[in-house]
Amino acid sequence: MKQSMNIQELLSEIVRQNSVKNDFLVPLNHFHMNQDASVSLNGAGTFTINDHALLSIMSDMNTHAKTSMTTNGIRKLYAERPDILAEIVNQYHGVPDGFPNARKRIFRELDKVIRYTASDKYKFIDHAPLVQAFAPMLFEKNVTFQSCNISADYMHVKVSLPILRGEVKKGDVVEGGLLLRNSEVGLSSFEVAPFLVRLVCTNGMKSATDIGRHVFKHIGAASGREMDSVHQFLTEDTIIKNQEAFASTIRDIMNHILSEEFFQKELSILQEAAAVPIQNKVQDVIKNVTERFNLSSLEDEMILDRLYRGSDFTKWGLANAVTNVANTSHDYNRASELEAIGGK
Repeated sequence: MKQSMNIQELLSEIVRQNSVKNDFLVPLNHFHMNQDASVSLNGAGTFTINDHALLSIMSDMNTHAKTSMTTNGIRKLYAERPDILAEIVNQYHGVPDGFPNARKRIFRELDKVIRYTASDKYKFIDHAPLVQAFAPMLFEKNVTFQSCNISADYMHVKVSLPILRGEVKKGDVVEGGLLLRNSEVGLSSFEVAPFLVRLVCTNGMKSATDIGRHVFKHIGAASGREMDSVHQFLTEDTIIKNQEAFASTIRDIMNHILSEEFFQKELSILQEAAAVPIQNKVQDVIKNVTERFNLSSLEDEMILDRLYRGSDFTKWGLANAVTNVANTSHDYNRASELEAIGGK
């Protein structure tokens, strides 16, 4: 599977990011895009902006100012005519027929880069409290940290437990584990899911079943107002208890996924897949996978190559061909997507 950093490097980077990142709650008439497409927030400073934050601004404009900018259009302006982009964005801020002056947005900043904007009612689940909830238990269980990564978009932690081993077929051993994924910039919910490692080649695979998989949504604008009206009356003791309950829930889910009983259920699904031969023409099967999951032509060719090299023309063999391609991806997030596709 794709390697990026070890667990200690991940923890160090989370500590570093936590010490330097900022959330700015800014009235939109105090926001200004400059001629070079950097953004100025009154009282906070001037920052560059990444692609994801740019698209979140576009989405907000389309929703509230009834504009109809497209993803390709705003990216083209950003690259070729940032001055025109700035003019378009600024005309919708703080004017009567655009955004109301009182409306505010959260601007998430890291290392002088705005990486996301969201409603002021959005409730984020950040990496640091999650790590505090799950890391001690993982160390206590002596898991193997197979792969870790943190970027501007996601945090991934993939672990396996050496005592959870079984053969999918003779000589083909897998090790059970789990995957933890989170985004601080609205790209996904916090997710805890089963994860498997094929020991013969260290392919990683996210389980396709919903058994054991849990997601914790970041609370958005739809329910934020009601939550805020309650939250203002909560005592510090209640807030702490809520946080402890959330951490306890995560640990219970992880204990369940890392149990022998759960692993055996997962293993039986894989054993069934290993007994199901590919019925149709191999090229047609790969084409179907490519179209279903919007794979690139290069990924299509590589999966076909890995399938023939492995000479295992079963559902299990196809899954391993896909996850083997994940090992060669230059992008960690894409490699993780391929590991999930392989599990389906």
